[in-house]
Amino acid sequence: MTSKVPVREVCEAIMKYGFVTSPYPIIISAEVHCGLTQQDMLANIMKSVFGAALVSAPVDSRPKIDVLPSPEELKGRVLLKAKNLYVSESEPLDSKDVTADVETSETTTSDQDVLSDVKSELKKVGNKVLGRVGNRRTSFTKSGHTPPQLGSRTPTTNSEEKDKKKVKMSFELLALLVYTVGVKCRGINKKETYAPEHVFSLSENTANKLLKDNMMDLIKHNQDHVVRIYPKGVRISSTNYDPHRYWSAGAQLVSLNWQTCGIGLSLLSGAYFSD
Repeated sequence: MTSKVPVREVCEAIMKYGFVTSPYPIIISAEVHCGLTQQDMLANIMKSVFGAALVSAPVDSRPKIDVLPSPEELKGRVLLKAKNLYVSESEPLDSKDVTADVETSETTTSDQDVLSDVKSELKKVGNKVLGRVGNRRTSFTKSGHTPPQLGSRTPTTNSEEKDKKKVKMSFELLALLVYTVGVKCRGINKKETYAPEHVFSLSENTANKLLKDNMMDLIKHNQDHVVRIYPKGVRISSTNYDPHRYWSAGAQLVSLNWQTCGIGLSLLSGAYFSD
C-alpha cells in the first residue's frame, strides 16, 4: 500500500530535522523482520548516519543498568527501541494478557474485544478476497489444473521446525538496544519484575482497562520504566485517541496516526514523545 523508503534516507531525515525544535532524545521504535546479514547492515547504517549521537554499548561485559538516565542526560542522542528476541522468546505469557493489582483481588484483562472488532472490520474485506479466490478456482478448473487449497501448508520436517524456532539476532543490532529493550508485557503487578531498560507496548484498549481498574499500578510502573501506547487496530481511517489520558498516567511514548491532521494534532508535535 506504500512505496519503499531506504533506511539510510529515513535516518538522514531524522538526523537533519529531529533536533530542530527540541534537544531531547529521539527514540526510534522499529520492528525488525530481516535476517542476520541485513540486521548488521541496519546497525551499520545507523552508526554511519547518527555517529556519536547513537546510543550503543557492547553486548558482552555490559554493566548492569540500575536506573534509566534522565532526558537531560540524553540530549541530542538517538536511541533504538526494538525487541530483544533472546529475552522475548523466553517469556511465557502473551503480550496481550495484562494483569493489574486491585485492592481486593487481581484482575486480568485481555484484548479479545479488540480481536473481535478487527475480525468484524476485516470480514467485509475477507469476503471480497474470497470472492476473487473463488473466481480463480473456476479458472483453474476450466483449464484442467487443480485449484490451490485455502489454508493448506507444505509439510515441514522436525528439523525445519526447530530452525524456525531458533532465535536469530545480530550482535551488531543488540549493541544498539541499551536503554530501550523491547519485551513482552507479562503483567503489571507485584508478581512481575522488569529490568529498568525493558520497554513494552500496550494497545489503546488494554491501557484503558488498566486505567479503569487501577491507574496507580501503571503510574508506579512508569516512574522508572518506559511504556509505549499504540492505537487500536480498528482505526483504519487513521483517527486518533486523546493522548493526554496516557501522558497523565506517566506513559512516555504515545503513538499517534499522522496520516490525517486531527483537531489540535499539530499542537502536539514535539511536545511529547511520540512515534
